[in-house]
Amino acid sequence: MLSGRDYLNCNKIRIGALPTKSRSSRGRAQDRKCRAGCQAQETLNHILQHCHRTHAARISRHNAIAAYIARKMPRSGYQVLHEPLIQTANGARKPDLVGIIGRTALIIDAQVVSEQTNLNQAHARKVSYYEEPEMIQAIRQKYNIQEVKVTSITLSWKGVWSPKSATDLGRLGLITTRELKVVSTRALIGGLQAYRMFNAPSQFPEWCCLPYRHNNPVLSHTYS
Repeated sequence: MLSGRDYLNCNKIRIGALPTKSRSSRGRAQDRKCRAGCQAQETLNHILQHCHRTHAARISRHNAIAAYIARKMPRSGYQVLHEPLIQTANGARKPDLVGIIGRTALIIDAQVVSEQTNLNQAHARKVSYYEEPEMIQAIRQKYNIQEVKVTSITLSWKGVWSPKSATDLGRLGLITTRELKVVSTRALIGGLQAYRMFNAPSQFPEWCCLPYRHNNPVLSHTYS
């Protein structure tokens, strides 16, 4: 369950309303470079998707989403393998999940993408990456199975699902409509954790703090 404060802040993520240097400058001629030293504008998309300062939080967000689906797979009869290393002629592949049921394997890989990304295209690219013939053959040989299926867990950092990804997972019996919303919330919570990590007082010298840093309700309950 979300606290009332986290509920409000997750909604701020969805509408891009959390303070950043770019948002606070409101078009004025001010320095908008990332305070973590990145040669990029400090936008919410940069903080949540690219900044080195939030790398650990992005990994945690990704892992939480993949783990949620992994816990649902046994109810459909799958034996679940976590991040198996598959050697192919084109190099090693390491999908997040491989589910085995009978003589069928299901490859699933998770991704949280930027808001500007075409979600269905991102899903298709991920599926194509693991559907290469060398990967399919390696899976068949490694697990002695006949059929290999591939899908992805694809949503944006705003918690918006790729329709094709959501449909695939639903048809496979791995997620319900209600659970789609749960995963969306997990993506938003992960983004909120990344934002707090980025703005932690220990990360920046006092001279680079912005006015919104102090008494910011998004940060206060964690760092006050």
